[in-house]
Amino acid sequence: ISVEDQELWINNFGQDNFEKSVEVIHYIEETYGIAYTDYSFKMLADYLCIQLFRVRMGNVITEDIIPEDENIKYSDIVDKVVEKFSSLSKCNLNEYEKQYIEILLASASVQSNTDLYKAISSDKEEKAKEISGEMLEYLSEILNIDLTSNELLKISMENFVPSSLIRTRYGIEATNPFLGDIREMYSGIFATTFTLSKFYEKYCHASPTEHEMSFLALYFGGAMHRNQKNVKAILIGTSGVAAASIVAGKIEDKIEEVKIVSILSSEKIAEIDEFEFDIVLSMLPGFEYEDKVVNISPLVSNNDIKKIKDAC
Repeated sequence: ISVEDQELWINNFGQDNFEKSVEVIHYIEETYGIAYTDYSFKMLADYLCIQLFRVRMGNVITEDIIPEDENIKYSDIVDKVVEKFSSLSKCNLNEYEKQYIEILLASASVQSNTDLYKAISSDKEEKAKEISGEMLEYLSEILNIDLTSNELLKISMENFVPSSLIRTRYGIEATNPFLGDIREMYSGIFATTFTLSKFYEKYCHASPTEHEMSFLALYFGGAMHRNQKNVKAILIGTSGVAAASIVAGKIEDKIEEVKIVSILSSEKIAEIDEFEFDIVLSMLPGFEYEDKVVNISPLVSNNDIKKIKDAC
């Protein structure tokens, strides 16, 4: 929690409320052997602090906020949290305030698969896996990259989506501190990720914030960055295939995302349309093919590497 946020919360809602809220979060972590993600810890501290302030001022929730068909299943944990809250703050939380805490806990992401994570019902987990799979299939088609076979990405998505859907449905905001960096580093991915809004609108009848989308963009951007050999290249040589093979080896060794799918001599250039490729790496000066040609030297210099990476 930044110094600025802490000072703001203490100024608006009181130091005791802030400290009690943080103490409750630590109690949950210690009791269930978990660690909240940084953004979840901050989110919980913010909302719990406001809740405690409201209740102590007599401004309590007086009606159901979780629909009957929404079974979040955090009740056992909520009872312990409410008991801890009551012992620390000397105030009682009614059944509707308990629902509020239940939503907050379901909105928070944890960093280990322990009791708190498993408190989500199995059908919710299965539904989250189903929705994650749909998102990955959809983006794979748009980006023309197979994201569905990336196990790390699948697991990350399945862990992220349940709490993200809950946050979106109930209007809980988790702030992504890297939003600005993601806009800059993964601007194209970030824009594409916003097309996933239709899944949020379908399953929780609300539009996600740009913070939620930026978390997803970070997952996809990281996955694509790790996705080796995802750029197919044709290499055109000038002094025979054998020499060009050495150049191809250098390129694949130095630039992990490039896969040389074929090596063509200057005499075989006419056959280029027989291959499926993304870029053309040409050691033949003056060769042009649409906007896909990167001119390189047989030495594969640092400048050549930069040009190839820019093209990728």
